[in-house]
Amino acid sequence: ASEQAVAAARKALAMGGGRRPDNTQVVLGMALYNLGRYDEARKAIEEARRLLPDDEVIHEHLGDVLLALGKVAAARDAYQKSLELKPDNQLLRDKLQRLGQSE
Repeated sequence: ASEQAVAAARKALAMGGGRRPDNTQVVLGMALYNLGRYDEARKAIEEARRLLPDDEVIHEHLGDVLLALGKVAAARDAYQKSLELKPDNQLLRDKLQRLGQSE
């Protein structure tokens, strides 16, 4: 990700274009995450979660951001919610298992 990705996502949000703002929020959030701008990423992904509360990918990305911010319990909660929405996600099971071992 780069500053160009962040700028493109922000422009898409501003224009509204034919794109769903929730998906653009996720793209923006993950671009910010990849740049290490975790607080901004958290805000964007939390907005996406507000718009699409039952999207397991959004919860997983939120968990990744929260973990990067050192919020282990909140990250675990986000991963758990994602796993409830998609129980066959082995990657999430692995992430939760690693979190359980880190305490």
